[in-house]
Amino acid sequence: MNVGFITEGYRPIYDGVSIYVANLSQSLREKGHNVYIFAPQYPQIDTNSEPGVIRIPSTYSWVVPPYRISNPWAARKIFRQLFQQLDLDVVHSHIPSIMLYPAYQVSKELGIPHVTTYHTYLERYAPHIAPIIPKPLARWLAMACSRSFCNRSECVIVHSKVMQGVLQRYGIKTRIECISPGIDLETLKNADGLRIRREFGLKQNDRVLVYVGRLTSEKNIRFLFAVMSRLLRDNTVGSLKMLIVGTGRHERDIKRDCHRMGLDEAVIFAGLVKDRRRLADFYAAGDVFIFASVTETFGMVLVEAEACGTPVVAVGEGGALDAVRDGYGGFLTQLDVEQFTGRVRRLLLNPEVRREQSRKALDHAKQFSLDVMTTRLLKLYESLVEHKRIIEGTA
Repeated sequence: MNVGFITEGYRPIYDGVSIYVANLSQSLREKGHNVYIFAPQYPQIDTNSEPGVIRIPSTYSWVVPPYRISNPWAARKIFRQLFQQLDLDVVHSHIPSIMLYPAYQVSKELGIPHVTTYHTYLERYAPHIAPIIPKPLARWLAMACSRSFCNRSECVIVHSKVMQGVLQRYGIKTRIECISPGIDLETLKNADGLRIRREFGLKQNDRVLVYVGRLTSEKNIRFLFAVMSRLLRDNTVGSLKMLIVGTGRHERDIKRDCHRMGLDEAVIFAGLVKDRRRLADFYAAGDVFIFASVTETFGMVLVEAEACGTPVVAVGEGGALDAVRDGYGGFLTQLDVEQFTGRVRRLLLNPEVRREQSRKALDHAKQFSLDVMTTRLLKLYESLVEHKRIIEGTA
């Protein structure tokens, strides 16, 4: 099968969408399929540096740096040249992407099934991305864009049942399928947390909380700092540290908040880690993985932490409700500092509870294996191609 991925999120960008696209394309290729990735051109990337990747002329995004936005007119021209030449069976767009519109138009002209994956909870992201727009208007625009995106596909893929309900509330009329992101369990196996603890000078009796993700306002890191402050003030868990892995457009503000809250000595900013095996070591270095974002369509880092045997505590909103099973590998809480702190404290003070949740976390993560999710996606592709053949046969 020949598949075309349309995405604004791909290397050198490092986020959940780019990881999803890279992992899925590799998994499909390992199963004998051809994947062609259409992604924005970046000045530092050689256009011909990666086989199977077609770079689209793009411009710098002043709204969400360091992302670049593809030129939709250039994209349409390239799609018309290559979709037929590559003999694509399916065009798979990854929302949000301005390239979705020309991708839909060209795939419709050529009779190629067009499917989209809804990666970003736009309604909740909008106030963070465009803070100058009044929140009600930003949310209305996000919902309108979502309808526009999704109704231009034969099928929309969501990562969680929660997001399926959200899109149905928006009035999306097209078919919706729930297929969670696949996790590369093999890469996350045998993680060595002790290596990271030694590297950052952490002591054997240190209790360590870990956060992995972008350093942006929508990730709600200030909430995690409030939890840290509460735990340190209680002084019930002994020596406590927090490892933060990632970077982002609000990094300076977040570090300033950390300083203002008097957490400089307790919080370690490790920077961006792109090596997936090394990232697994960071997950394993923690006693508890903490996450407070309410903007996720799923939350891959939650399952990745579980796959490394680290129990999680997360705010139970959005896609986290599908990524984490409360009491089986971790705990879900309300967006409440006291409740969240209590769950973290329970894991830190009770080694047996922590070990039990660690075992359950490893077991829970297995259901999200990349191989299983790729197989489900392929079945969806095949059903769309078969439906197209039936329609053409009838005609």
